[in-house]
Amino acid sequence: MEGDAENAKSSLELLEESSSEGQLSFYRTMILYVHNLVESDIQSRSQAVFADVQDDFYDIKKILSRFEEWRRSYSESYHNAYISLCLPKLLNPIIRQQLLVWNPLKVSGYVKNA
Repeated sequence: MEGDAENAKSSLELLEESSSEGQLSFYRTMILYVHNLVESDIQSRSQAVFADVQDDFYDIKKILSRFEEWRRSYSESYHNAYISLCLPKLLNPIIRQQLLVWNPLKVSGYVKNA
């Protein structure tokens, strides 16, 4: 009889553990789904901000190359305009938009577990 009670207890504990594992799995799946949904919404909204901007004024390398050309061609004017102080403020919105959904743990569509 004691053996039956112990077997019943272990069966009940196993059943409770499996149901809680199932619930945890469900919640993890739902959290991941909601996270991906929110991330895609943020990404689409942030891309809409710069949707009408020409590539010459959105690509950081192209922007910096124009300033570099100005610096080489008209050095005095470039330095008098304090461009080196203005560049961070100029590039800030573009960089922030690009970093909105950046995930340093994500590699080629795969998220590493920490």
